[in-house]
Amino acid sequence: MKINYNKSDLLTLGLEEAENNNYARLFCCNIGSFPIKYLGVPLHFAKLKREDIQPVVDNFIKRVAGWKGKLLSSARKLTLLRSYLASIPIYLLSVIKFPKWAIDSINSQMSNFLWNDSEGKHKYHLTNWPSVAQKKEFGGWGIPDLNNLNLCLLASWINRCHLSDNKIWRKIVDFKYNCRDPNIFCCPEINASPF
Repeated sequence: MKINYNKSDLLTLGLEEAENNNYARLFCCNIGSFPIKYLGVPLHFAKLKREDIQPVVDNFIKRVAGWKGKLLSSARKLTLLRSYLASIPIYLLSVIKFPKWAIDSINSQMSNFLWNDSEGKHKYHLTNWPSVAQKKEFGGWGIPDLNNLNLCLLASWINRCHLSDNKIWRKIVDFKYNCRDPNIFCCPEINASPF
């Protein structure tokens, strides 16, 4: 197996252009810039912008548009929502914190699909989305609430952090935040972020 340098980019932070060019010549690859996509996840050294997350939302809307809600019964639409449509953004929900506008847009598309509301024909929704997106035990329909799901999936990284002592990503996080002990949530530096 060989590295394809034509498909590789060098990404640097805080270096002068001359240093970037020297490193690019050393590794024989192109100089890239943020934002980038890695394994389908948009990455940026700062906060992700709307145009970085918009393709994910557009992909979801395109998937929903492919299903014809008027040809399906309510039970079939509900099954599709719970098993397929709500699982499309799961991978990204477990890696990045989705902004409120993105979750609202996805919830709106799922609601329109459930109530058969299309652009040409407006249908009234029989109940609001937060009451539909509750567990069945609490009177909902069992459709996942994407906002709570996003927070739960991100919180699972805390458990992974405590269970993986010798993993390289854990060592990088410990080194980056100057943690003397294995707890990355208490940074010893004064005026530093606690996370």
